[in-house]
Amino acid sequence: MVKEVTEVNSVEQTALREKCAVLAATARTLTSQLEVRQLQISEISRERDNLRNTFKQSDTKLSTEGEASLEEMKQLLEEANAVRVNDTTDDDMTNEFLERLAETTERSAEHLARRAEVSPKHFYFTHPLFLPFTTTQ
Repeated sequence: MVKEVTEVNSVEQTALREKCAVLAATARTLTSQLEVRQLQISEISRERDNLRNTFKQSDTKLSTEGEASLEEMKQLLEEANAVRVNDTTDDDMTNEFLERLAETTERSAEHLARRAEVSPKHFYFTHPLFLPFTTTQ
């Protein structure tokens, strides 16, 4: 009878050892998968931060250009108002003014076109790992 109990215990111990080995292997696999995911998330976060910085720099540059265009337009409008108030109709002055106005308007249109290309509405992260980070800051 003692022999039978010993055999049963031995079988049960072997089965428990096998289960323990399987669980340990599963834990090692999950740990390595977790490490890989953490590295991926870290890399994606760095890429996201770089993209955000690039976007901010581009946005700042475009804003600066827009402010410069606005100031130039204000000066031209003040000049046009002064010409209208003084009622001077010098053709050379009028042609020069119209050329400057056309150039400024063209630069403003180009600026608006560039701004539309970099609009934040089109600045999305479509990779599934980006989804938790898509909040605007």
